[in-house]
Amino acid sequence: MLFCSASAAQAAGQLPAGYMEVACITVTDQNQYINTGFEPYWKTDIEAHFSVPNFSSQNVLYWTRTSGSFAFITKANTADPTKTNKVRAYRSSDGSSNVETTLPEYLTSTDILYSTKMVDNKTDNTFTVNGQKVNFVAATGTGPMPNMFLFRLNDNGSLYSDVKATVGMKLYSFTIFEGGAAVADFVPCVRDADGVAGLYDTERNAFYPNSGTGGSFGYEELAGITICPIPTQVNETFEPCRPEFVVSNRTSGATWTIGGDIASPLFDVAYANNIGVGDATVIVTGKGEPTAVAKAIMEFVKASGGKASVKGADYDNKIVDAAMVDALSKVPGKDQLRATLLMLLKEPATRIARVLSEKAKKGDSAPAAEAAPAAEAPAEAAPAAEAPAEA
Repeated sequence: MLFCSASAAQAAGQLPAGYMEVACITVTDQNQYINTGFEPYWKTDIEAHFSVPNFSSQNVLYWTRTSGSFAFITKANTADPTKTNKVRAYRSSDGSSNVETTLPEYLTSTDILYSTKMVDNKTDNTFTVNGQKVNFVAATGTGPMPNMFLFRLNDNGSLYSDVKATVGMKLYSFTIFEGGAAVADFVPCVRDADGVAGLYDTERNAFYPNSGTGGSFGYEELAGITICPIPTQVNETFEPCRPEFVVSNRTSGATWTIGGDIASPLFDVAYANNIGVGDATVIVTGKGEPTAVAKAIMEFVKASGGKASVKGADYDNKIVDAAMVDALSKVPGKDQLRATLLMLLKEPATRIARVLSEKAKKGDSAPAAEAAPAAEAPAEAAPAAEAPAEA
């Protein structure tokens, strides 16, 4: 199954040569962290997608502090590590006091979407976590703080050794905004030269590997399909906005235009938050069995008259070549296999029916042939006549 969100998808080829985009980086050692090289202040906003293994301990997404803090941390729930409703969320307020914010509802999903919003006059000073919008502790500072650390704490310019990274924590995206404009956009990736995983900032064109000890981050590879950037849409109606857009295969470079009113044999398209002004989300799901997709691709190539060709595909999280795609296209699909199986199941029954039918036809003349011996043996008929007495 292929899944991609337009808000999180990166354009194919967005990273420079020498870097391979991946789905996420994974913390594999408690001493790992990333120094973002960015000094936040009270008007800095964040958008992030991350996951945690559980809520048995605190999970630091980012944290820096002097007299105040800029941070987001989920608090531990030792009574029930499958959920928590306590977080430490600071925008330049006193983070050293361990002030907690209680969410309206428990976080039960370990997959977390997080964003913040600050309006200059502070009429809106909020963070949103998995759809729950909550007020920050009041923003009090005005100047920048030390560099923001991911996964651990920058304590007045030094790594705070008592705060450790959560092993198993995954980061899918992390973007920093100033005045509504992105100033740092971190993309999970692997550096080709040495296989080191980290984040590439496409705004500042810099790679950020692990800043601590514990070796390289782990990572998970992307699925083979990405949504190309969708231009800003102008919708002059009250109907939901459903633009057409392009998806691209990262391996072969093949593209398909889908969405809107286009009925695609390869993808299902869904839209979310696409009414009114703001950021909408597009969800693309690959549909059909692999053989059906392969058949559709090979038929398209054949119909192109040599203008299109297959270079490879992502199948079951593995890269396969054109020969394998062609082979898959020739494998019978589920419907064809069902029909074949039905024929096999029906065949024995059909043969039995034919045998019974033949016996029935022969049975019409058999009694006459057998009647003569019965007439020649009247003595044997007596027991038949006495049978009722035994009842």
